Amino acid sequence: PSPFERTVGARMRALRDVTVEVEMLSAAGVAGHGSGVFVAARGDVLTAAHVVRDRRQRFRVVLADGSSREAYVVARDEVHDAALLRASGAPTPFARAIAAPPGAGAWVVCAGYGGQVDAEHKPMESAGVVVAPSFAWAVTEYAPGGRLPIPVRTLRFPAMVRTDCAT
Repeated sequence: PSPFERTVGARMRALRDVTVEVEMLSAAGVAGHGSGVFVAARGDVLTAAHVVRDRRQRFRVVLADGSSREAYVVARDEVHDAALLRASGAPTPFARAIAAPPGAGAWVVCAGYGGQVDAEHKPMESAGVVVAPSFAWAVTEYAPGGRLPIPVRTLRFPAMVRTDCAT
């Protein structure tokens, strides 16, 4: 492999160590899942607020080695669709924030648990480039049922980074 390929591979391995699957648990088992990333050695996990919408639900995070930990919601920010879970246990590797968002054309690695999760609980991974360093994104949630969609709320994210990663 080229030096570039080795660098991307090393970053993907590092990303794999800090990316977790967030499972929503019910009496019947896993009711849903999302992605998260360790942001502190004590087991703090950053995830999306929509993943942990119901604070009364039980949550579990599945680590890269296949082990799991019970987790609970520490904080949620619906406006920015961000939430913090605490999954206490042995210290973990964690992602560190960067000083400034990457610019257009910068190479990035992406990982996450979307759709079906394989039996090994490995995240989908890809590398790509930043296409737009800052763009607005809006998601409208609709009420179920009825013949016409009725908007319940719209979440707006004014400063997102768009990549061409396929996760």
